[in-house]
Amino acid sequence: MRMQVDAMFGHEDNDLQQAGKQLEDGAEFRRARFYMNGMITEYFEYKFQYDFADANKVKIADIWGELKKIPAVGNARVGQFYEPLSMEQLTSDFEADFGDRSVMNALSPARNIGAALHEKYGWKDGNSIWWIGGFVDDGSGDPAIATGDGDHAITARVAVAPIARDDDSLILQFGVSGSYRTPTAETVRYQSRPESHLAPFFVDTGTITGVDTVELFGVEGAFQAGSFHCSAEYLQSKLDADAVSDPTFSGWMMGAGWFLTGEHLAYNRNEGIFSGTKVSSPYGKEGWGAVELAARLSQLDLTDEGVDGGKMRDVIVGVNWLLTNNIKVMVDGVRSHVDDVGTANMLQLWFQVTL
Repeated sequence: MRMQVDAMFGHEDNDLQQAGKQLEDGAEFRRARFYMNGMITEYFEYKFQYDFADANKVKIADIWGELKKIPAVGNARVGQFYEPLSMEQLTSDFEADFGDRSVMNALSPARNIGAALHEKYGWKDGNSIWWIGGFVDDGSGDPAIATGDGDHAITARVAVAPIARDDDSLILQFGVSGSYRTPTAETVRYQSRPESHLAPFFVDTGTITGVDTVELFGVEGAFQAGSFHCSAEYLQSKLDADAVSDPTFSGWMMGAGWFLTGEHLAYNRNEGIFSGTKVSSPYGKEGWGAVELAARLSQLDLTDEGVDGGKMRDVIVGVNWLLTNNIKVMVDGVRSHVDDVGTANMLQLWFQVTL
C-alpha cells in the first residue's frame, strides 16, 4: 500500500491574476495505491499497481511481466510501465526529493503499453545499463487502453556509472536517452503547472496540428558522495509539423540534496536511478529519523517558431523528515515565474506512507 496526501497554500501577483492564472488553496489525495511485486522462480518477475486516488475511477499504474536471463538479450518486459526516458521520470514519486517533478518533465512521456529489452553490466566499482522498447501511446495520459493509427514510439536509454561503490556511498553516472514518436491524430500539446499539482496550468502550447513525428532527446548526470547528492538533466522535443515551422521545445533541471543525519540514497543498478534511503535511527526508541535539505531549479520553454506557449522557471526548496523507512513528511516552498506574465509563491505540505 502506498499513500500520499498533499496541501498547497499559494499567492499569485496581479499580473498572473489578470492572465487568469489564479491559485486556490487546497488539499488532495495525490496517490492511493495498492501493488504487488515479486518473482516466480528466478526467471520471471511481475508487478501490479492500481491507483484509487480518483474516487470516480480506478487507474492502472503499472502492470507488467518480465522474463529474465534470456541468452544474448538479457531481460524482456511486456505490459504497462514507464518508457525508458529521463532519470527524473523513472525515479519513483515516493522516493523523490520533492512531491512534484520539475517543470521539464512536461516533455517526457510517462507510462504506456509496450515491450522492452534491457540489460545491465557490472565491473569493479562500475555499472552500465541499456533499455530499448516499443510503445503505444493514445495521448490520453491514462493509457490502460491504447488504440489508434500512428500513435507509436520507439524509446531507448543508456546510462553508465564509471564509479559505483558497492555500498552506494559514492556514485557518478551519466546517461543519454531518446524517443522517436508518431503522435495520435497528428496532434501534440505540451502544458505544465508550476511544481504543485493543485495549481492551474501556467504554460501551454495549445493543440499543434499536422505533426508527423516527434523526436525527444535527453542527457543526464548524477553524483553522490556520502550524504550529499545532486543531478542535472536536459530534455528537448523537436516536432516535424506542417502547420508551424518545426518548433523545438526544451527544459532542464538542476537539483541537490543533503542528509543532515548522515544517510545516503540507494542506487538501483538495474534501472540506473537513485531510490530511497534507509533511515539509520527510525523515530521512536532509537531516534528521530532522517532529515534532508533539498533544492532544485528548473525551466520549461514552450516558445519557438510561432508557438507561444510560454517560458516558466521554478525554484523549489524543501525539508524532508523520514520518520522511518515507510513514513515521510515534506515541506516545500515553490517560487514560479512565467516570462512576461507574472510570479507565484506556494507552500506545500506532504505526508506519505509506504508499506
